[in-house]
Amino acid sequence: MQVFVSFASEQKESAELIAVALRERGYKVFFSKDTLPAAQSYDVRIEKAVKSSDLFVFLVSPESVTKGKYTLTELSFARDQWSNPSGHILPVMITPTEIGKIPVYLRAVSIFEPEGNVAADTAAQVDKILKQTRRRDVALVAAGGAATGVLSYLVMMYWPSALRIPFVIMIGKYNDTGVTAVPGFLFGALVAFANWKSGIRDKLHLCVIVAFTLAAWVLAVNVTQFTFDQLSDYTKPAPTASNQDDSAPADKAGSAAPDAPAANTAGNGAPDASAVALPPTTKSLPFAPGLVGMIGGLIGGVGTLLGIVIVNVSMRRIEALLPAATVAVLLGAILQVAFIPGVFGNVGYCLLFVCWQSMVAAAIARALSSATAESA
Repeated sequence: MQVFVSFASEQKESAELIAVALRERGYKVFFSKDTLPAAQSYDVRIEKAVKSSDLFVFLVSPESVTKGKYTLTELSFARDQWSNPSGHILPVMITPTEIGKIPVYLRAVSIFEPEGNVAADTAAQVDKILKQTRRRDVALVAAGGAATGVLSYLVMMYWPSALRIPFVIMIGKYNDTGVTAVPGFLFGALVAFANWKSGIRDKLHLCVIVAFTLAAWVLAVNVTQFTFDQLSDYTKPAPTASNQDDSAPADKAGSAAPDAPAANTAGNGAPDASAVALPPTTKSLPFAPGLVGMIGGLIGGVGTLLGIVIVNVSMRRIEALLPAATVAVLLGAILQVAFIPGVFGNVGYCLLFVCWQSMVAAAIARALSSATAESA
């Protein structure tokens, strides 16, 4: 995560110490023109640096709040970015300053006054604020996932032909079928938003994430449907009373063996229906829906993460990807709930969409915030 430190030249030494302390905690810090990339004008670069930061630290001193100082220009950029300073602006009292001279925008939040080492105390306060911000962002993304999950379920149930994409697996009965792309777009937009919050601002990169998430959704439904149908064709004999009694000893009174047609008449010479040999009943694999759901969750999760990895270098680590992929696989098993007879039915599908999208999105948002901080 990125922190912008605004200070007057008189406080440069304090600003440098704070920047070092923040970098030791894993944050990327902008605090002077030397840390800005060359290209556009100085003002434009400063404005972009402020807008790309997660927290704006303003070192309060009589010099920094003096009219005409560039620190006030930087503060105006921050005010344009965040109309509400709470959670985004941290004023730090470096030198005692008359409260009336401090801009109202800074006074709208508590002014932090270090009691010990200025750099260490300020870095600890920044860490506290940004951790709260990360938790809030993860909760926001999780809530968005619950909303997109409900919408996805409603589209699948009541508008399945919307933006229908043909199945990739073109075998037999799949030739004339397909799946709506709406859930893929909805979840892709949410994942792109989570990446935007983590600092990915390039529109093309965000579109790549949406495209991969959409493709992952379509492929997951394809493979899930195909695999489920294949497993449904697998059957095995169900236990019956007749095959359980095959090993029973003959009746002591000399009754016939179980397969003897001794009592197969109904009195008129016609066969007794109860004695006619019937083919054994069959049953399918009991946990097939949960297994298939996990396969679909794996494809959907890995496909989505692949799009993120392509555009976000900080996520190219197994420790960042594994938790989200694991959540995606395990939550796919919720599909089993939809197949519990007479209990859940379509409610199980709604539960699958809501739980999977909210928890996977939250896992991705958490991984993004951690990866960004560690790579800074």
